[in-house]
Amino acid sequence: MADYLNTLKEALNGGLAAYLRPSSFKVDHVLDDVNDLGMVQRIFKYDLFLLDRDGTLHAYHSRERVPAFEATLKVIAPRSEIISNSSYDELRRIRDVFPDIPTNKLVTFEGAADAMHLLRFEGGDLHVLRYDPATHALTDETSSFKGPDESLTARIVRNIKKPNPLVIHAVRDFNITTGRCPAEPKIVMVGDRHLTDIVAGNRAGVATAYMTPYKPFSDPLGLMFSRYFLDVPIATVMRTLGKIV
Repeated sequence: MADYLNTLKEALNGGLAAYLRPSSFKVDHVLDDVNDLGMVQRIFKYDLFLLDRDGTLHAYHSRERVPAFEATLKVIAPRSEIISNSSYDELRRIRDVFPDIPTNKLVTFEGAADAMHLLRFEGGDLHVLRYDPATHALTDETSSFKGPDESLTARIVRNIKKPNPLVIHAVRDFNITTGRCPAEPKIVMVGDRHLTDIVAGNRAGVATAYMTPYKPFSDPLGLMFSRYFLDVPIATVMRTLGKIV
């Protein structure tokens, strides 16, 4: 199934109520492109940027970086993380394009449905961290998952995607646990979609930044339809309702 259809399935899996709350669509920053993050950082001093990839950092599933964004990314990369809704195979390709920014996704594995694992590429290396959201604990289980990437792909039974806030919690807790962030960090979720990125950020209790989509017509037709006939209209209506009520 295409990544974006899996994302829709995940969005409807326990997160439907969030779409009925205007507060889920609150946007703290409206940005034209990645370069606006430099200005945001100078003013707001965030400890951690959580970055969507497609439509935010470059075009859909692109294999190339955007040269015009490089100066800004160099500045914010040390305090940035990519959070992906893509498949694990695509996550590996994101690692290859952005080796300087850690790349994350949250999954459950076959035979361990009661446990979540954070898959994290950093410096080109894969780290598999068992995550307990109740205690905020992350346990390194990388050695148990050595082997071909195809074998790891086959073991994944669920991709826990935005708008589920758990992936944001996991990345936040990792950065706190490793001392990369203070105990109560200032975090902003940055993305080009309201129904995934913005709703996830609000559900997680972090600031949100809506990015004007980069080359939106590079999206598959299904994603283009959802952006212009679902994502933007629903967000507009819900923010209007938020002002009224």
